[in-house]
Amino acid sequence: MVEFEVRERVEADEAALAALGEQVADGGRVAFTIRDHVPAADVRRARHPDSVGVIAEADGRLVGSGWVRFDRARIGGQVVQVGFLHGLAVHPDYRRQGVARAMTDFRLRRVEARGPGVVAVATIQRGNAGSMANAEWWASRVTGDLRVTPVPMRRTRPGGGGGWTVRAAVRDDLDTIVAELERRYRDFGVAPVTGREELTAWLETAVGDITEVNSYVVVTDRQGRLLAGLGVIDEARLSEMRVRAMRLAGRALGVVGAGGIMRNLSVTWAWHRPDSVAAGRFLWQTVRWRMRGRGTALVTTVDVRDPIRAMISAPGWLPSTSIALVIRSSSPWDDARLLAVPS
Repeated sequence: MVEFEVRERVEADEAALAALGEQVADGGRVAFTIRDHVPAADVRRARHPDSVGVIAEADGRLVGSGWVRFDRARIGGQVVQVGFLHGLAVHPDYRRQGVARAMTDFRLRRVEARGPGVVAVATIQRGNAGSMANAEWWASRVTGDLRVTPVPMRRTRPGGGGGWTVRAAVRDDLDTIVAELERRYRDFGVAPVTGREELTAWLETAVGDITEVNSYVVVTDRQGRLLAGLGVIDEARLSEMRVRAMRLAGRALGVVGAGGIMRNLSVTWAWHRPDSVAAGRFLWQTVRWRMRGRGTALVTTVDVRDPIRAMISAPGWLPSTSIALVIRSSSPWDDARLLAVPS
């Protein structure tokens, strides 16, 4: 058994951690590594300022890393404080030696230090046996099937849309967007907090000199009434994924670019009025067309039971993976409720 030390990460670790990230592929159904275009520390400060990083050192080098970020989320219908564990990575030469468990324990102790009501949450790619095993000892529940699908951009303009207008959201739209998101997530078991303050801060996120990392797009009818909306995170400006293994030929399907590179944009906070599924579909297809020059794919992460799949459709033949939510909480749980990534 190797001897190692676990400690909080500091800014001086960033170069070594970037090198570690190039060597460590996720062990799930889609194996990939991340290459950052901007310093990861800058991204964390801008997007998740209340975060704590952990590293493991052995044999004079960094062999593991992870994060816990603190935020609010809806769990069981209540807004609570959460510690979101993510980014766990261990060098292949140091796996199955207690490194992952030690870094997880470090982060869980940070969650506990925030108070008894703070809920520990993580997501795990199904098929990642190591992460699943690591979660079993601390979680009260491993649940859900959230399908992650990279949907390639459109090469042609979508047809239809008579009377509908797709445009960027403006400040006067925010109250309607917030109300619709509140309606959408009201009965979810786990969901993000989507108030006006959260949406405004999200839209204003900048990473260094990179502004407009996040954008929100809506579709309206002839009277200007908002019918549907969705948020887009321009991950491609911040980092790229280098795919090591994928079950289907992603490049042939337009998902993976040259050299096995994926430049992703992520979709979040999607909604449509109950009578406006068709308008929502038109919005989705229009975004795929208009943003074709910004990345290789729009990535959706959706509970397989979620009706929103009728709007942000992802054909079943596209390559995809599945993630589970890992939760440690003493609150009652209802498996019938839908799930969303909370933060």
